[in-house]
Amino acid sequence: MMDDTGEELKETRYGLNGITDGLMVKFFTTVNGKETKLEGNFHEGATEFNLSFWTTDKKLSFHAVTEEEFNHIYKEIKKK
Repeated sequence: MMDDTGEELKETRYGLNGITDGLMVKFFTTVNGKETKLEGNFHEGATEFNLSFWTTDKKLSFHAVTEEEFNHIYKEIKKK
């Protein structure tokens, strides 16, 4: 997770365990010592899904990218 504090970007990594039936997805992780559940649904196949997130009441959308696309986006974010 990348968090913009206004002064810097803070990167935190969380280990995930999860289950899916191809329509829904549930991930479990530990945040500040507490088990946290993230829930979501796939959209038209396995390339995109939405997911609840502990820092917001809104669902976040995730979509598949290649490793090359990820590395490019990650480098651009780190420049800011």
